[in-house]
Amino acid sequence: PPPPPPAAPMPPPSRPSAAAAGAPTAEAAAKRAIYAKRVGEAIFGPQFGELAQAFRRGGRGAEEARRVAHRMAHGRELRASEAELVALRASEVDFGRTIRGLLEDVEECAKTGDKRGELKAGYRVLDLRERHKSVQNKTWRCLKRIEYFERVLEEP
Repeated sequence: PPPPPPAAPMPPPSRPSAAAAGAPTAEAAAKRAIYAKRVGEAIFGPQFGELAQAFRRGGRGAEEARRVAHRMAHGRELRASEAELVALRASEVDFGRTIRGLLEDVEECAKTGDKRGELKAGYRVLDLRERHKSVQNKTWRCLKRIEYFERVLEEP
């Protein structure tokens, strides 16, 4: 059979007008600006406006914006470290209470002559002391982190 005849060339697609194509309107631009501001405030906190103004200034403003961004990040880290410190200190108190309770169990088992119970409670005390020591080390590191962030935030 003979080959099919060549197809007629397709006309170029017509371009819709800018309004029909969904060109940005002033209302859409305003919505995007509000959305960007909300996202910026969610990420950088309430000082986002200060940071945005510093970036708009350009030149020296960019350096100032960098400093503001670092200060904001360090402030967030400081608040997070302080919250972690509160949790660690509460954990330390709980460990202390639990260890004291287990030591009483060890003494009670020793008085009654229960060697297995005494040994079991003794091992639990040793395990808790190790975990308590780990929490104390984390607390110390957290305190050092807080000191660092406070020192950095005091710098001009």
